[in-house]
Amino acid sequence: MAANALTERGGVLICNDNGDFNAWLTIPGSNEWREVSWRSGNYPALHTADITATSEELAAHIQANFVGWIARKMNLLNVELARNGEILEPRGAHA
Repeated sequence: MAANALTERGGVLICNDNGDFNAWLTIPGSNEWREVSWRSGNYPALHTADITATSEELAAHIQANFVGWIARKMNLLNVELARNGEILEPRGAHA
């Protein structure tokens, strides 16, 4: 295994009913994440990128863009989840 290999420990893994997924893997000691996404209906379907974001910024991005997806692994605070892991609209979004 490569010395710089990343795992989902401390990261995020979400999916939807279409078989699509997004994962954000932490790059230790930084505000950087390795984003991996799969969109079954796209070509190319697999995308990776290194992004810079605080945990709070990443949580806000997920909350704003992935409502209805299921969190299989969620190591971020401030993401509203149902008991089944579904990402919910933030409280007060329609107030």
